[in-house]
Amino acid sequence: MGNSEIYRRAREAVHAGQDRRQVYDSLKDQIRRPVKLAVAIANIPTPELRAKYRVLNTVLFVLLLLAALSKLLSVLSMFQDFGVLPALGVALLGLLIPVACAVEVYRFSGQIYLLIPIFCLLGLTQILRRYDGDLVGALIDGAFLLLIAALSLVIKFKVFPNIGIGGVKKDAQGQYLF
Repeated sequence: MGNSEIYRRAREAVHAGQDRRQVYDSLKDQIRRPVKLAVAIANIPTPELRAKYRVLNTVLFVLLLLAALSKLLSVLSMFQDFGVLPALGVALLGLLIPVACAVEVYRFSGQIYLLIPIFCLLGLTQILRRYDGDLVGALIDGAFLLLIAALSLVIKFKVFPNIGIGGVKKDAQGQYLF
């Protein structure tokens, strides 16, 4: 059985309500890197937390789609002098990150909630670097990015408290916390 099949079985078992520790223990010997299995299992929210934070997650999803649309419009306007095809190519590259983040948020995938604030921080530095005197525009853009980052962090810490920057957290005995 390949790794992708093992990950699929683990996801199905967790979604079916099986204990995460038991799922991990039953599959960890069948995979080369058990840490990846632990991450895959920890990335699945409990049904209760998924239901509780569904509205907040949907708001974050919509904000990410709005960010992607905004990026598309701004890139198209910046590169319109170069022709339609180059402008569209650059716009598609600019859309890649916000759309990929939106897809992972839609899936409720735990690891993306730590990456989104990093991307927002990069966006804030870009706003500061390109500031041209339009204070209101810069404040609106900055507030939009801060809202996305804040929502992402709230969901991350409430729904996925056991996923850290270095992967799945462990207890004092070295066991993964699911």
